[in-house]
Amino acid sequence: RQELEHASAPLNSRAWVGVVEERRSLWIRNHTPWRCLFSDDVEKNLIRERESTPSPVCAMQSASVGKASSGATKALSDAQLLSASPRNTPINEVACVNVFRSRAPVDLTCLSRCPNLRVLSLAKCGVTSLTGLSCCEHLKDISMQSNNMVSANCSDVAGGLSFLDLSCNKLTALQGMSRCQSLLELDLSENRIARLASLCGCRSLQRLALDGNLLISSEGLSSLPSLLRLSCDENHLPLLLGVEHCPLLQALSLQQNNLQQFPSLVSHVLLRELRLNENSLSDATLVSEAWLPLLEVLCLAGNCIIRMESLACLLMLKVLDVSNNTICDLPSFLQSVRGCYELRELSVSGNPFTEEINWQANLIKVLPSLVELDEQEISSKLKPKVPLEVRSHGIYQLCSRQVRQQDQMKESHERELTAHSMDNSPKAVAMQVERKISQRLEYKKLLLRHLREQEGETVP
Repeated sequence: RQELEHASAPLNSRAWVGVVEERRSLWIRNHTPWRCLFSDDVEKNLIRERESTPSPVCAMQSASVGKASSGATKALSDAQLLSASPRNTPINEVACVNVFRSRAPVDLTCLSRCPNLRVLSLAKCGVTSLTGLSCCEHLKDISMQSNNMVSANCSDVAGGLSFLDLSCNKLTALQGMSRCQSLLELDLSENRIARLASLCGCRSLQRLALDGNLLISSEGLSSLPSLLRLSCDENHLPLLLGVEHCPLLQALSLQQNNLQQFPSLVSHVLLRELRLNENSLSDATLVSEAWLPLLEVLCLAGNCIIRMESLACLLMLKVLDVSNNTICDLPSFLQSVRGCYELRELSVSGNPFTEEINWQANLIKVLPSLVELDEQEISSKLKPKVPLEVRSHGIYQLCSRQVRQQDQMKESHERELTAHSMDNSPKAVAMQVERKISQRLEYKKLLLRHLREQEGETVP
């Protein structure tokens, strides 16, 4: 009982300051700064290493390509080419082609009639390859959802491509990625990819989606220094390799894999979302020991976790889900969440300690700012503010400001895109695509600044 009373007492703010300062100092001493990790020489060596290693998946493709490419194809009609453009638009000025469903597989060579094409969307059109798109030199955005591609060669696409969606096909891998130096977003969800081929040409890639594949290895991630969001849900990954080379990562989702150990998080000081639900994780020590001051969402539901270590260094943590684990010791769990002053939503159902008497009252006592417990709203009495000694601390203020600046920029970008979304004239479409690209680059520039600030640099 005495142990429970001690554990349920909120963490002293002075103790919090000491723990946080020690953890950040340790991270700065052991962390490799961005400017060293991605100097020109390091990147060149990394590229040579990746290019010299053949992808084991690419060897599987040759037998499939011919089979996938067989069958009669049909050119898109004038009406289909003009369907997303204003009335009376000449075909040679079309900037956007959007077709949903075609009875016969589409022959992409017909797009040579649209030399100013910027955006292409062909869903359920029986497309089997990207062959024929090289004539569209200005193409920036390609969406080929729900087609019949077994193999895709990106050398068939103009080098300025920025957005590529090949989800819901039958892909085993991609080829020609060295040509995609401008690629910012890549969606390969719901395919049949078992291993990531070399992605050394995609050094600008910011978003990568691989949900619903057959992944057993992720080594290709090591050549993606600009990656901000990675989603690999519903795969077969036993561990995550290469992600330590992605220091700008902000969102990582590895739900429903075969993970038995946490991914290495030593470089991810800007991480804001970590979702590892439904794996085989038993030890959460790594996430407690990492310096993740911007992390807001931590989801570990449906694992085999027995004990949580202190999460006080997750300064911005707002959502924590550890439901359906095997946490038995209530005092130990209370100790782990002491000092989580920003925590608003907590899910713990399905753990053995929830069978103890008054466990809810003890949790609310140690987390007075909690708003929701196991999806049940807590009494709406006035919630206490973060202690003044914590709020006024330099590290806390730095992290709060960085989160605020990132959110404000994203909201501003969204408003800007929405304000111009109704105009589908060729000129407006081209400007909208360039606007979207510019926004992605501006946001990356902000993150680089924030990373340098976290590394202790004075950034003007």
